[in-house]
Formats: sequence, C-alpha cells, structure tokens
Amino acid sequence: MTEAAEKGKQAEIAAASASSAAADAKAKADLATLAKTNATKAVEEEKKRNGELATASNKAQQAYIKQANVEALARTAAADALAAAEGKAGNASLATASAQAEAEKAEAAAEGASHLVPILIKVQLLQTHLLDQPDEFAVAWNWVDAYLRLCGTEPALYRMLRQALMARRALILLDGIDEGGKKRTYAIMYDSKLEINRPIEPCMCCSTEQCIVDQVSVAYLDKPPFRTGMCCVCVPCTCCGPPVIFSKTPKFLCIDLTDCFGQQVWAAPANCFGLKTCGCCCAPCYQCIARPVVPGVNDAIVFMSHMKAASDAYYLKHPEIPAGERAIFEEVTDNIGIAATTKTIDGNVMNRS
Repeated sequence: MTEAAEKGKQAEIAAASASSAAADAKAKADLATLAKTNATKAVEEEKKRNGELATASNKAQQAYIKQANVEALARTAAADALAAAEGKAGNASLATASAQAEAEKAEAAAEGASHLVPILIKVQLLQTHLLDQPDEFAVAWNWVDAYLRLCGTEPALYRMLRQALMARRALILLDGIDEGGKKRTYAIMYDSKLEINRPIEPCMCCSTEQCIVDQVSVAYLDKPPFRTGMCCVCVPCTCCGPPVIFSKTPKFLCIDLTDCFGQQVWAAPANCFGLKTCGCCCAPCYQCIARPVVPGVNDAIVFMSHMKAASDAYYLKHPEIPAGERAIFEEVTDNIGIAATTKTIDGNVMNRS
C-alpha cells in the first residue's frame, strides 16, 4: 500500500509538472499574441497620427514610410514571439535591429526625395546666350551651369545650386519651351505685298539659328487674298462677291482669349454679298470658307488698318484692277458661335517717309 501510495503521489507530481509546463507554454503563447496585438495597435495609432499630419504634397512619401514601418514592426513582433516561444533571444534581437535599419533606410530615402531645389530656365534667354556666347557653353560642366553663370547669379547662390546639381537634387523647370524661335516670327505689310515668316524649330528649346527653318510666304496685292481669284484660268470669279479679309478674336463662350492666343487675321475668297448665317443676322457666311492668314496678332484691328491703307494706295497706282475684284476689310465682333456681327475697318494714312 505504501509503495502504491508513493507511486500515486509521484504520478500526481508528474501530472502537476506537465500541467505547469503546459500552462507556461500557453502563457508564453498568449504573451506573444498580446505583443503582436499591441504592436499592431501601435502601428495603427501611428498610422492615424501620421495621416492627420500629412499634407497633399507628401502623401505618396508618407504612404511609403508607413508601409515600411508596418512591415518592420510586423517582422519585429513575429521575431519577438518566436524568440519567447523557443528561447532564441539572440535571433530576435538581430531581427529587430535589421527591421529597424530597413525602416530607417526607407524613411531616409523618402526624405531625400522630397528635398529638391527648383531651378527656372527661361528658354528665350538661354537661346540668346547660346547664340552670343557659344564658347561659354562649350567649356561649362553643363548648359544649366553655364546659364546660371551668364545670368549673373550671386556667388553664394550659384555654389548652392551647383552643389544641388552635383548631388542630383535639382528640379529643372523650362519656361517658354515652345517660344525659342519667336523672335524670327513676323508679318510685314509693304507697299505691294504682305510677307509672313512662320519658322519651324526641329529641336524645340535646343534649336539654334542654324537649326531653325524659316517658312517665308508672300502675298502680293494683285493676287489672292487681296484680289479675286480666277475661275477657268482666265475668268475672274466674282459671282459670289469680292474677297474679304477680316479679324477674329478667339473666345470660349463669352470669355476673351486674346491674352492666350492673340487675335487672328483671316481671308475668304468671297463675301457672299454680305449674307448672314441666319439670313440677315448673326455671323457672316464667309467664315465657313475662310482660312487664316496671320495668326497670333497682338492688335489685329491696327494691323488690318495698315493693310487697308497699303491696299488703297496700291489701287490708286493701279486703277486697272476693277473695284469688284478688290478685297474689303471687316472686323468680326462678338464671334461666339453663330452670334456675331461685322463692321468695316477704316485704313490709316500710309507714311513711307
């Protein structure tokens, strides 16, 4: 009986030890789960606070940092739980240090991407310097460096911008990239002709005087659009009235877009005897058969008055041109869709002295 009692007691002790070991293992597992839950809650709270502080300009960077932090903290929590269950504290510390290093690296990369120094380059001024001082650009580190020196940038500011360029932290902004050949664009009204140049820039802002292709067109006052064209080679086409040259102001609904696109000078082969879109009102019908002659004029009315004055002076010297074949000059006002009116343009007195 005594031996049986002792064996029973030993069995109870072994069972108690096994139960204690199982309870310890469960407690360790619960602690690991609690640590992971707390880490997740901390990440969510940190994410919420960062979301409230983030602005519209760095949302993408904050999202990248948050994602890196979430992954790092998740890996840290998993490593701590594994170390608590298996007793591998050394491996858990190593995993934690690695996760923190990755998070710091991602945060530093995001912060570096947000610190860019803007440098504004005016293309017309750049082209002028390229034409006047090509040797400076030939020996410079790059064109931006030469541009900053030729523009008289202060030494301290120049050194700072140069360091930003070398560190690849400069944001280059090009202003007027489509206006490099603007100074070669012109429209001149002479005594007997209209000369227009519309240059082509094949390399856009990098086009020099040698690259720009000039497109010069000439319209003489005894030929269309200043005179009626011919039908069947030798018969003047006057069946629909004399030709008309008119000005147009670009508009969107009732908004004047002159400051954006400038005014335009158009020409139609005939004025359709003044016929309107709605019979006797609204826009003139000749707008449907017109084509642009001089686009992008600052003041089309003044330019057309000089055109009319030159035409009148030319017709006085050449009375053999019939009055029915001579172009008339008009201004299309309030040209919003079909709701438009016209008025005749008076010519200025030509002064060639």
